[in-house]
Amino acid sequence: IITAHSSEEARVSCNQANQVFDIVITEERLSLFHRHATSSNPASGSALLSHLREFYADRVQRSLLIGVSAHWTNDHTTMEQSGADYCWSKAPLPVLHNGLLEELLHTLLLKRGKNEIAKTLRLSTSTEDGSTASPPVASNDQRQ
Repeated sequence: IITAHSSEEARVSCNQANQVFDIVITEERLSLFHRHATSSNPASGSALLSHLREFYADRVQRSLLIGVSAHWTNDHTTMEQSGADYCWSKAPLPVLHNGLLEELLHTLLLKRGKNEIAKTLRLSTSTEDGSTASPPVASNDQRQ
């Protein structure tokens, strides 16, 4: 687990880490905390995701990208456009129940080209509870 307290720390961590990230979670309103934004130090989570996808594509293209915001209704579209796979409200964050965890795993497997395993996961999940599993979604709000 690598934690960054600013977009600059995240950029440096990506530069130093010679690994693929499973999950990248970022706050959309970074500018509230970091007033000095530059092109190499993005001031929003969506700008940071775009920056990571552009300059560190080999490390994040198969990662699960999650944007969070206290202002979900205003920010989710921007986060989705920057490449976030999921957009969550901070208040409250979604409960990490089995269904959500399976959905996150399914999306991660698809991004990594493991389509057959992802399909098997969906089939086994839908037969266990009797429901038909829905495809991954691009945005999830607090109703998750």
